[in-house]
Amino acid sequence: MENTRPKFLTTLCILSFIGSGLGILGGIYNLVTLPTQIAAIKGLGSLASGLGGDLGKELSSQIESLEKYGMVSAGLSLAGSLVCLFGVIQMWKLVKNGYFIYIGGQLLAIVGTFLIMGTSWMAGPIGMIFPLIFIALYGLNLKHLR
Repeated sequence: MENTRPKFLTTLCILSFIGSGLGILGGIYNLVTLPTQIAAIKGLGSLASGLGGDLGKELSSQIESLEKYGMVSAGLSLAGSLVCLFGVIQMWKLVKNGYFIYIGGQLLAIVGTFLIMGTSWMAGPIGMIFPLIFIALYGLNLKHLR
């Protein structure tokens, strides 16, 4: 009975497998399509600048960040998802070090997001909510890991 994975931990791991898989696919997609994404946003930027206001300035700042840090951000997010996946696999096997590996992967992904989004965009702070919740929930299950 000691090596039995609790249902709550099993549920967290399954959700994390799904999240990591989506993160890996998203990271690969972003690495492959970044130039196209930048071109599309530039088109929106020229449209928004014609309207005036802060939207054009905000899009211009976003385009600059994407051009400067886009590949690094996508790479960090992809690496973070891969590290998280490895950590979750370890926790699935009830290995305690998987928790700390998972935290490292989440931090990589968060750093990648903040390179692009910064703190002024809502997606940055909102994007931290689920990783922090999952880190806390896994922390509650540390007693089941060896």
